[in-house]
Amino acid sequence: MRRFFRIDVFVLMAFVLMTSFALPQGKVLGAAKTQIHLHIKGGELAKDSKVTLEYKVKEKKKDKKDKHEHKGKDKEIKKTLEFTRQNGTLYKASKPSGFEASKNVTFSIKLGSNTDTYAPTKVTGSKGTVNYWIDVKNKNEDENKEDLTTFTKNEPLIPLVKDVYNNGDGTYTVYWGYDNQNDVTVDAISSQLTSAYVFNNASPLKKGFTEGKVEEAFKTTFTGPSISWELTGPDGVKRTATALAGNSKTYKSLQPFVKGVYKNTNGTYTAYFGYQNENAVEVDAKISQYVTPALNYSVPMKTGFVPGTVNEAFKSTFSSTTLSWNLVGPNGASYTAVASVNNAINYGTLTPIVKAVYDNGDGTFTAYFGYQNGSGVTVDALESKFISGTVLNNGQPMKKDFLSGTNQEAFSVVFKGTYLMWALAGPDGQTKYVVASSNNAPKYSALLPNVNKVVNNGDGTFTAIWGYQNLNGVTLSAKESTFKGTVLKNESAMINDFKPGIQTNAFETTFKGAEFTWQVKGQDGVIRVVTAYSKNAVTR
Repeated sequence: MRRFFRIDVFVLMAFVLMTSFALPQGKVLGAAKTQIHLHIKGGELAKDSKVTLEYKVKEKKKDKKDKHEHKGKDKEIKKTLEFTRQNGTLYKASKPSGFEASKNVTFSIKLGSNTDTYAPTKVTGSKGTVNYWIDVKNKNEDENKEDLTTFTKNEPLIPLVKDVYNNGDGTYTVYWGYDNQNDVTVDAISSQLTSAYVFNNASPLKKGFTEGKVEEAFKTTFTGPSISWELTGPDGVKRTATALAGNSKTYKSLQPFVKGVYKNTNGTYTAYFGYQNENAVEVDAKISQYVTPALNYSVPMKTGFVPGTVNEAFKSTFSSTTLSWNLVGPNGASYTAVASVNNAINYGTLTPIVKAVYDNGDGTFTAYFGYQNGSGVTVDALESKFISGTVLNNGQPMKKDFLSGTNQEAFSVVFKGTYLMWALAGPDGQTKYVVASSNNAPKYSALLPNVNKVVNNGDGTFTAIWGYQNLNGVTLSAKESTFKGTVLKNESAMINDFKPGIQTNAFETTFKGAEFTWQVKGQDGVIRVVTAYSKNAVTR
C-alpha cells in the first residue's frame, strides 16, 4: 500500500448527504458552536494539509416565471468549503450552511497522482457536533497513532485602542490592540487604516493574531481628529476601532541609569545600562547616543523601551575613563547616565555544577548541568566546552546569558561512557571544572498524570484541570503526551517542563462527551493514562 501521510498530503472530504442517512432532528450542523471532528487511527495528517469539504444539499426548484416552489422538483446542489490549518492538528473554517450530517461520507487522501478513499468506521453526533473515525492502519502506518482534527466555526477578531499620545508636534501616536476570541492564532481577511493621514505609509497588522487579548500589537502616528482601524476577521465580520486625538495623553519621562561597571581581563571595562519608562506603553527614544564612543562601534538601544524599570537593558565595552549614555524620551526630556571606571568592580566567579545524572536504560546517560554566577549581572563565558567524554547528538554546553545567582538546571546533554567533564571560564578569567559521572546513576522514576477536577461549563462542554506528580529530581519532558476524546480547546497535551514534585493545576482542556483521556509516556518508558469523566463534573 502507498504511504500517503507525508508533508504534502492533500485531503478531500466528499460529503454525499442523503436523507436516509441523516441524523435525527436537532442534529443539523447549524448552531453557533458547530464542529466536525475527524479522528484518524493509524496515521497523522501533514501540517500543511489542504482540506476541502464537498457536500450536497437539496434545494426546492422554483419556476422561472412565478418563482414559486413546486413539489417534486427538488434538485441537489454541490457545494465546497476549504478549511485552513491554524496550528498543530487543528483546522478551522466558518460553518457550512444547508447540510446535515451523514454516515454516507468518504474521505479521499490525495498524494501526487495517487488517491486512496476511505469510509468512516464510526460516526457520532449531537447538538451540532459530529465525530468521524477513519482507520488507515492498513496503509502500513502505526495503528496506535491517532490524530484529532477539529473543524469549527470562526470566532470574532476585535480591534482595540490601547492609548493615544500627543507627540507635541501636531501628530499623535495610537497604540492598537486586539481581542482574538478564537483559540488559535488567526489571520485577518482584510485590515486597513482610514480617516486620517498616516506617516511612513504605516500598515496595520494583518497576520499572526495570537489567541486572547493583546493590548499593544502595533502603533501608528497620524494627524487629524481621529483614525480608524477596520479589521475583518476569519468569521467574515468587519469591526472598527477609532482613536480620537481629543482623548490623547502626554508622554512621561524615560530615564537611563547605570546598573554596574565591571573590569575585564584585557584592561577594558563593561558598563551595564538600564532604564525607567514611566509610561504605560512601550516607547521609542527620540535620541539615544553615546557622548563618548564605546568599543567595536556599539550603540545604545533606541527602540522598544517597555513600561517600568529594566535593570539590564544592554551592555557596552569601553576603554576611556567614562561612557555616557544620552537619552531623549518621547516627551523631549533629555537625561544622561555616566558609567565611570572609578566605580568598576571585579566580576564574580562563574562555577559549573552537576544537578543529576540519569540512566536512560539504553547504554546512554543524561547529565543535568547548572551554574553559580557570583556577579550581580548577567554574564557570558570566555570559554565553555566539554573536554572529555562522548556527547551524543552534537550536544554543547551553554556559553552566554548566565543569569546572576544559582541556576540548578541550565541545560542537559546525553552522553556515553563513565563521565563527562565541563570546563567553564567566566569573565573573571578563572576556569572551573565539573564532572558528571555515570557510576550509580539511577534510572528515571515515574511521571504520573492526574485529574485535579472536571468543571461543568453549563453549555454541554466540560473543562478538565490536569495535574501531575514527577517523582524525579529534575524537570522533564515526556516522551509522548496525547489526548483521546473530543477536544474543543487547548488541543495539545502538555509535553515539556514537568517540574519535580506535585503540580495540581498544570493546564486545562475543554472537551465534550462522557470522558476524555490524557496519556503520558515518561522518561522511564512507561505509559500512564488518566481519564476525566463528565459525570464527575462540578459547577464553577
